[in-house]
Amino acid sequence: MNAGGFPKENIIFAINDLAFGGGQRTVVHAANELSKLGYRVWVLTLLSGGRDDLKSALKIDPQNIAHIPFKGLFNLGAFIKLVRFLRAAKPDAIFSNLFFTNYQMRLAKIFLPSLRVFIREGNMPKEKSARVRRADALLSLLTEKVIVNAKAIGSELVKAGLIHQGKIEVVYNGIDQDFFSPAPPEERIKIRTSLGIPKFAFVFVNTASLTKKKGHTFLLGAFSELVKENQREQLFLLLVGSGPLEKTLRDQVKELKLGERVIFTGERKDVKNCFAASDVFVLSSLWEGVPNAMLEALASGLPVVATSVGGVPEIVKDSHNGLLTPAESIHGLKAAMHKLWSDVKLRSMLQSRASSSVAHLSWQNHVAELVRIARL
Repeated sequence: MNAGGFPKENIIFAINDLAFGGGQRTVVHAANELSKLGYRVWVLTLLSGGRDDLKSALKIDPQNIAHIPFKGLFNLGAFIKLVRFLRAAKPDAIFSNLFFTNYQMRLAKIFLPSLRVFIREGNMPKEKSARVRRADALLSLLTEKVIVNAKAIGSELVKAGLIHQGKIEVVYNGIDQDFFSPAPPEERIKIRTSLGIPKFAFVFVNTASLTKKKGHTFLLGAFSELVKENQREQLFLLLVGSGPLEKTLRDQVKELKLGERVIFTGERKDVKNCFAASDVFVLSSLWEGVPNAMLEALASGLPVVATSVGGVPEIVKDSHNGLLTPAESIHGLKAAMHKLWSDVKLRSMLQSRASSSVAHLSWQNHVAELVRIARL
């Protein structure tokens, strides 16, 4: 509270839904942290039929969790309700996430010129259709700032003509403090047993949606080569996540005769346990900003093998806390995975630096940056 007992500034976090995704988790953490600091925080979702997996994780006033269901990009009735809601809420800042919601929030500013709309962007321009890029470029005129989670994303947005350099702010995502407390050895064995992994196996883990962007096809190819060369070794690969390519990837596992060595866990809320059961985290993405899963893996003390794309090299320093390899390279991934499996000394050195290399990425620091940017 400010002097006189009045609440601090009014902040709205707006997003499509509260499904269990990276953008949604960022909203929940930031909203909770700012609420703790005494700000009046709203979380507003706009997508009709959207999931609300993370709603229970919000620690803000339940009356400040709002939903205005849009059935499509052009839904006049819902848009009128949105404008009325924003007029009544009188936010000092809106932090908007994901294209659908970003589009609606910036259009609302046409009718409410005093709105200060801050767009959060975690995707590369290449992930957007030409139509979406044109809309983003036009709506940039109604955007206060674009907050990106990697310098590389900001550079690509400017290069693509989607935003002026002066409107770019880089704010890395925070990491839940639970990830900095790895499970004890006895718990690790229990987790492995529950996942069907032998006690003394060597486990690589990848946590990502099963989509083209994440490069699983190359990861399975690399893992297959590693297994072929080391048939007698107990090498396993955990694929944590779900997505449209699951059947294709399962078929590839059969084709490569990897049998039970590759374990599909589906979506897991206990990702920390999957890290505890593993020895090395592998990021095989074709393009990226800075993925939350990679940050959480490092916090958990896992050395990383990662493709050198987007904002990844801003966090993973080659031979310091992980190994970098070119994207779309089965040979490169396999070589790096082999190196961290076979070289105990190197793996131990990278492991000892993993957690400390991301210790500065707290949610407290993240929201402090949001407050600075929005001048709250």
